[in-house]
Order: sequence, then structure tokens, then C-alpha cells
Amino acid sequence: MKPTIFYDRTCSVCRRSMAFVKRIDKKRIFKFESLKTPANSLILLEHEKKWTRGRGVFRIFWLIGGKWKLIGWLCFIPFGIDQAYSIFARMRHKIK
Repeated sequence: MKPTIFYDRTCSVCRRSMAFVKRIDKKRIFKFESLKTPANSLILLEHEKKWTRGRGVFRIFWLIGGKWKLIGWLCFIPFGIDQAYSIFARMRHKIK
């Protein structure tokens, strides 16, 4: 089963981010699903493990591999990443 990325389709930043991930996902690793309601978190479901917020974002880069692993390793940091994502999530609807 492919890892699945759930994202907020009502958010323009989220849609652009997913378009970027689709472009760099040359091996077509991911399945993409939009959430039906606005959400304050990206969700990556990988083999029954759920990655959310900042750790989910960096896990996506880790799984893509290649040069993207250079930033993807941040998914293993247990603190700070999700808090920074939460701050961004609260402000993202103001970004056009």
C-alpha cells in the first residue's frame, strides 16, 4: 500500500505544496487525498503509522529520497518541528 498524504484542499498553500510534492515524486511513491473539511495539519499515513504536521512534511522528503533526504532527516527530531508547523498552520489561510 502506498503512503497516503491527506491535505486541506481549501488551503492554497497546501494545494501548491502538494503540486510541488507531485513534481518531485518521480517514483510515484505517494497517493494524495484531499480532506473534506479544513484541517490544521497535513497527515501522512504510512503502513499504519500516522505522521502529522512538520514531522509529516519532513517524512515525505525522507521517503522521496535522493537529495531530499538532506532535509528529510528532520522528521526524526522529536521536538520543535511540530510546534513551528502549528504556528504556520494558524497563519496559512492569510497567505494567498
